[in-house]
Amino acid sequence: MTKGIDFTNCPRVFDRAYNGANGKKIAVEYDGRPYMLKFPPSGEGKPTELSYTNSCVSEHIASSIFNMLDVKAQETMLGTFTVNGREKIVCACLDFTGDGKKLYYYDFLSDAKYEDCNQAVRHIYERTDMDKISAFIDGVPYISDLQKEFYKRYIEARLDVLLRPVFEMTELTETEQTGPTISL
Repeated sequence: MTKGIDFTNCPRVFDRAYNGANGKKIAVEYDGRPYMLKFPPSGEGKPTELSYTNSCVSEHIASSIFNMLDVKAQETMLGTFTVNGREKIVCACLDFTGDGKKLYYYDFLSDAKYEDCNQAVRHIYERTDMDKISAFIDGVPYISDLQKEFYKRYIEARLDVLLRPVFEMTELTETEQTGPTISL
């Protein structure tokens, strides 16, 4: 299993505060840059055999795949941070800001009301290389082969169930707007 960075001894940055439901967050300085470390939320009381959840790994995989597809996403790294003698897998994210609005992405995408979004869906769908994504996931540290297979299948399903229908709908809409093309 590949290992990541140990953030335990990185200088803490105390003038930053983070909200959100998924686990504790702290700021550290790594390589001269501030990172928000996201800790996994506890699996206690949840229907899982894990003592924590894998949301940190999921966030790193998703952000990295978006960046592979030339869709700007947060820069992330996986690493560890030791708390009370227990090593936790964390996701380190460069700081980013948002407007705090909740977005239901499936409804937003399938409405196809925003041309910039439609273009982004076409861009992502046309450039998705599952072989490249699978190779990336195979190199992700801290997760088992079974978890790697889960992520690969999950991403393929999202591509097929979410992006493909929106892609096809926006392609059809674009053809209707521009009319048929005739070549001689």
